[in-house]
Amino acid sequence: MKKIFYCAAVGTLLLATTSCEDMLSPESDLVMYEEDNQLNSVNDTLFSVIGVVNLMQKVADKTNLLGEVRGDLVTVTADATTDLQALANFTADVNNAYNQPQDYYAIINNCNYFIETADTTYTKRGKKVFEREMAVMHTFRAWAYLQLAINYGQVPFYTQFLGTENDAQEVMKQPYKGITEICNWLIDDLSPWATVLPLSYGTPGGLPSEKFFIPTRLMLGELCLWSGRYQEAAQWYHDFLTNTDDPRPITTSNAAYWSTATNPSTMIFSSHSNAFSQSSSEWLTFIPMESNVFDGTVSYLQDLYNSTSENYYFYELTYSQALVDLSASQSYYYIYEENHVRDTVCMTSDSIVNNLITDDKQVGDLRLFAIASAQSLNNSGTSKYNDTYQNIRKFQSDHVCLYRLPIIYLHYAEALNRAGFPTAAFAVLKYGLSNETLNRTTGNPINADELANIGNLITFSSYIFTASNTWGIHARGCGDVEANPEYEIPVLTSASDTTQWVEDRIIEELALEGCFEGQRYYDLLRVALRRNDANYLASRIGRRNGSSRVDATLTTKLRQPSNWYLPLRE
Repeated sequence: MKKIFYCAAVGTLLLATTSCEDMLSPESDLVMYEEDNQLNSVNDTLFSVIGVVNLMQKVADKTNLLGEVRGDLVTVTADATTDLQALANFTADVNNAYNQPQDYYAIINNCNYFIETADTTYTKRGKKVFEREMAVMHTFRAWAYLQLAINYGQVPFYTQFLGTENDAQEVMKQPYKGITEICNWLIDDLSPWATVLPLSYGTPGGLPSEKFFIPTRLMLGELCLWSGRYQEAAQWYHDFLTNTDDPRPITTSNAAYWSTATNPSTMIFSSHSNAFSQSSSEWLTFIPMESNVFDGTVSYLQDLYNSTSENYYFYELTYSQALVDLSASQSYYYIYEENHVRDTVCMTSDSIVNNLITDDKQVGDLRLFAIASAQSLNNSGTSKYNDTYQNIRKFQSDHVCLYRLPIIYLHYAEALNRAGFPTAAFAVLKYGLSNETLNRTTGNPINADELANIGNLITFSSYIFTASNTWGIHARGCGDVEANPEYEIPVLTSASDTTQWVEDRIIEELALEGCFEGQRYYDLLRVALRRNDANYLASRIGRRNGSSRVDATLTTKLRQPSNWYLPLRE
């Protein structure tokens, strides 16, 4: 039998779901015989890489929804589909529209074929022509496997191209692999490609194509974070953020909400940047989407989270009371100067701004205010439109963001903390890491013992990382956070208590900064696994509707780790 390849350029490997073998089954009406697709020309490799980007489009919305709807920051509305409601209630079965592992395996199988088949020896002017494409394919495969592992717990794992049903059946006979085992294998596989320069095909559709591809160092950081290799994770994140070639060092920037007034009694908040939702400078990698269904796969996230003309304003997902409460519980500090007198003001619930989100008062952290709004409408009794208009400004029709800059800084802090450097991790939140932070005349915020052992994990160019462009992530929503006397690591009885306290602040910050981006459930899952504490995940998700409306049934269900994962078809 001839081995066959399913043309990735048109988004192939369309897999049935009638049995577990079908999850991996290589069936498609669009075939190309292997001898006709040797991947030894520039056009062949370009079409194959873009073909995998096409397959990534099929998982874009699912990846966001699986990571957000099952968390504690989003709730479904009465207008949500039964599939979304099942996700939120952890009752999704193998027929749920968002439980489609075959879409991730399609990415993997295409990457496997490319890795097996592309002519890596082909050189031109002394350079390996397909080296960058090969690094991209190894990284796409790693990302897809990580999604499968954290959504299903244990999954079939294979690294060869499956061209026949017999190939798929042989894979299904092998023991499934879990998160740590998969991550460790992928780390070894991906590490040799870490220094390969990024791939770019220009700006198709006005989008920077280098951001279609996941940076290898970033992916290695993610794999190490999930597998508990924290010092390595911190090193990979650091090297990604500070590298001068891939493509440039990346500071935290100064995107935040600040007052335009000098007197707090006349304070007006305005954004210096729209980076919370749309700034391309903060997109590290994203999946480009088509503009309409006639061109291919489009994203429907805007219609799920927002009021649009397509849904007659009936959005299906909204911010949870838990997110509102977390945002309101923070303290916004503002340092102002008037008549040559400098003072600090803590903005409280008595101080500010109209917004429906928090009972007509915006308090605490201002990021929720920056990206979410709700407006009551005076519709007629016969109107077909919803009487509430919701807008969450984190979605665009032309792409679905996978990784955004502040989230990677927070993952870097998470790795530093678990590697034994909690004060360095907390500095990422409060101060921003730069040479100016590390050489303060008023004292270094990082413990001397940590400085003696941390090596180059916090080395930053003094010319690039400055106090003006390297802020603490918490300052993005809470103002002059250095003036907050309560935002400090308390004196605790043990090093493990300190690590846990800092980790709790990091996970809170990931919620405040990353809400609606499809990361929240995985953040809770990662910490619950790390601490071997099922109640950590269960209690938070059970309180998504607020502390006064605990879902006891859901909390009890999630105290059993077997219920954390989606079911695979048997």
